Amino acid sequence: MLELLARFIGGADPWVFVGREHWSDVLGEKVETVIEQLRRGGALELAPLALRLAHRYSANDLRFLLGERGIETSGSRDDLIRRLLARDPDGARLLAEDINVLVLSAEGKKHVLRYVRAEKARREEAERRSHAALLQEDPMRAALTVAEFQRDSVFSRGVGVAFHDDDQSENVAILQNLFEETPALLKTSRAADLRQLRPAAGMAFLWGREDATPWIPGDIEITGTLSAAVICDMLIAHARFLAEREHLRHATADSFEIQTLDDGGSCPACHALRGTQYTLDSLPELPHARCTSPRGCRCRVIVSQPGF
Repeated sequence: MLELLARFIGGADPWVFVGREHWSDVLGEKVETVIEQLRRGGALELAPLALRLAHRYSANDLRFLLGERGIETSGSRDDLIRRLLARDPDGARLLAEDINVLVLSAEGKKHVLRYVRAEKARREEAERRSHAALLQEDPMRAALTVAEFQRDSVFSRGVGVAFHDDDQSENVAILQNLFEETPALLKTSRAADLRQLRPAAGMAFLWGREDATPWIPGDIEITGTLSAAVICDMLIAHARFLAEREHLRHATADSFEIQTLDDGGSCPACHALRGTQYTLDSLPELPHARCTSPRGCRCRVIVSQPGF
């Protein structure tokens, strides 16, 4: 319940939670029922008029509404709301009449802020311990540290991280690949740089972050076209590719393709891989060794679907 209440620190529309099965699963009953109980119990209350208006109307919306009323339309959204409340309070109340935004009561905020501070401290300690383990190239200890944190959390965090695996074999295999293997794309990178970046890449993987920047040493100086963050991405991508390739050896599929992103950031060398069918042993290494994109290679292996 404290985790749910934390979502209302800045005000929230309770309807955004309706039908969210992950909330109902952890609460043991429908989330909308729990929200109503919290409201009746005094932990949640209707948000102030200004906050409700801010949740519904953009700055452009407000400028239009003020212009209709002959009120000055300059300034930020907060300025516009203050001006509307001062010049046309009745109109402002009508505009917010159907806006159902709840916010923490003073008593609710006291308990939630204590919980949020404790959770932040718990996560920072888990991050410190897992990072220390990775700096010592101890993948098992790092993975177990994050898994312990996940077990004591309301929701698991991490995309593509197998925290359902009690022995951590999947995560450890990927981390071992990350420390022991270097993609051909990075063969010209300095070994000392890669040594510093592998723990950062491991942290991004374990904590489900898209960017390893928080753990990249501030004094590292990278030469070449790829930034330190992109190099971390490539190390993770390669470690995942090697693990996935081993996993596919036990699958029934025998034909594979390379999928690239069509967002303007992929290079010609990567696009040239499209449309070719590969066996598992003929798959080109990923990230692609000839990739020239400054964003790095973002190709991935997919099972071929002949006839589609």
